[in-house]
Amino acid sequence: MMIARARNYSTADIPSAVSPFVARGRAGVTQGRDYSLYAMSVYRGVTFFLVVDDLETPLFLPAWFFESVSAALPADWICSVDLGEGVDLVLGPAFIARDLRAYSAMIDQERSSVEEFWARARQLPGEPERSERS
Repeated sequence: MMIARARNYSTADIPSAVSPFVARGRAGVTQGRDYSLYAMSVYRGVTFFLVVDDLETPLFLPAWFFESVSAALPADWICSVDLGEGVDLVLGPAFIARDLRAYSAMIDQERSSVEEFWARARQLPGEPERSERS
């Protein structure tokens, strides 16, 4: 499983390419905390990691906010490239990475995609049970 640590930063440090993707200058993760990575994407030249943020929401955040701790890729991940609409690459499980529609469903927090996300997350080794999830 890929793991990244939320880096220490100030809002003044956020690169201009990343700032449009950050609400109010904050990333929704705790600096210094480790986060499992559930997928990766490149959108409009910015790399994103799919993490579960501090509000327990699966969400793509700019990779700039993280430092790599473990780069071990899960065996079932696939890679799709040049998906269109600014999406250059998606790397992750098929229900997210198979095509633009699957990726957009996760970005848009569509119920079926989020449910599949939590079902898969519960099965991953070392991941906590999320009994509050349906």
